[in-house]
Amino acid sequence: MGALGVAALSGAAHASIVELKMTTSINGTTHTTVHPYMAPGDTAMLTVRYDTEAGSPEAFGGGTLYKNAVTYFGFALERGGVETYSGSVSGNFGQIQVANGGAYDNMAFRIFDDQVNYPSGTRNGTIPAGDITPFLDTGDPVYGDLFFRDFRMHFTMVDNTVIDSEALPTAADLVVAGGGSPFGPRIGNTAWSGFWEFENRLQVLGGLGSFGPGAPRDGDDYQIDFSVREYTGDSVSEVPLPAALPLFGFGLAGLGAALRRRKTKA
Repeated sequence: MGALGVAALSGAAHASIVELKMTTSINGTTHTTVHPYMAPGDTAMLTVRYDTEAGSPEAFGGGTLYKNAVTYFGFALERGGVETYSGSVSGNFGQIQVANGGAYDNMAFRIFDDQVNYPSGTRNGTIPAGDITPFLDTGDPVYGDLFFRDFRMHFTMVDNTVIDSEALPTAADLVVAGGGSPFGPRIGNTAWSGFWEFENRLQVLGGLGSFGPGAPRDGDDYQIDFSVREYTGDSVSEVPLPAALPLFGFGLAGLGAALRRRKTKA
């Protein structure tokens, strides 16, 4: 696992695009059929970028909701230090929910691609994400290729003093005293999860498969590394922060991402 990092701020007071990264292991999948391609012990790397000046705020679920403010989502897998999958989607899509108050400040990211699956009244007006590409080309003669349909990622801050409003935070806002990571432990919640589907899976077994780190409880170690930076391109340099903490039952308030590969028929 790499060290936590926050990018050096350069040029203007702040850039409008913030990039958050999460690196952690997969602790479980609902079906073993996916294990040749994605299995417990694999390392998952998730990246989200958002525009701090995008979206019209509206009250929702004890926080403030911003629609179509996500500009990028990427997901990658490694096994034994070797990358086995890397896919991403760009645009202006999804939702970000910011909550300031209670025991923790938090941000909830959701990325969708299927209007039919939107719960009534909660996601209207949100532009769906495009297909995540490339899908995982398994060559499996029974189940077909693997593609990722949904992601839920949760970023909970160390307490309720990290941000002082429900505006979309800049990178500078997401730094706690002393220059450390803004994210901290919360017992009993899942840090992130997702859903996958084989191309032929609905015909063969029915339903979807889920994957993620689970929700460790009772003090189990839960190791996640984060980085935060203002995104102005790949030239932004990283400033090292203190080493990553083992997180115990990390609860991070809702980043969800639903990404689907649209099949093109010949």
